[in-house]
Amino acid sequence: MEALETIKAGAIFKNLEVHEIADPKLVIADFFNTAWLPSHLRYLKAWRDDLLPIENGKKQSSPSDLIYNHELTIKLVEAAWLLKDSGLGKVEIKKEDLETVAKWHLANERKKSRGYPANLTLKEMVAPCRVLRKTFDRFSLKEYNDILKIWLYDAVSDSYLEESLEKTEVIYVYDNLIRLFEAMWLIHFRTTPNMIC
Repeated sequence: MEALETIKAGAIFKNLEVHEIADPKLVIADFFNTAWLPSHLRYLKAWRDDLLPIENGKKQSSPSDLIYNHELTIKLVEAAWLLKDSGLGKVEIKKEDLETVAKWHLANERKKSRGYPANLTLKEMVAPCRVLRKTFDRFSLKEYNDILKIWLYDAVSDSYLEESLEKTEVIYVYDNLIRLFEAMWLIHFRTTPNMIC
């Protein structure tokens, strides 16, 4: 289904521009042009930690960093929703050769990349759109928008608003976002010509 047809079908994109909806790979490029995968993963961890009460009570992230990274993250989630059925970034390997060839291919790819996924299964690394589809198994696009807005508000707040967030939900969304960032990195790495990492 074309991206613009998707809008007509009722999908709500609160953060993407029309040109980004038409070409969601632009969002991925913008995301990874701001920082490499390891930096995004560190920032995501700091954001998660700012949501959960800690002993010294000091939050790690500045409000401006939180707002900026919230915008990048929610746009990436919306782009993932658009790309979840695209098959982008898939390495074509025969099923019977999956184990041997995939491990060889991924090892060579890892050597060329600054930062590489550590939380995806072999099948997910071969076909990263699997992760994009799984991202929306439990929460819809609208629910991710709502959850990440709560994350932003709670992280910039002086106190911890535990009544708005359950720790299990924070951990579940955090784990999904780690895997989403890694899958989108693979898509970016594999679909960007002459990418130098």
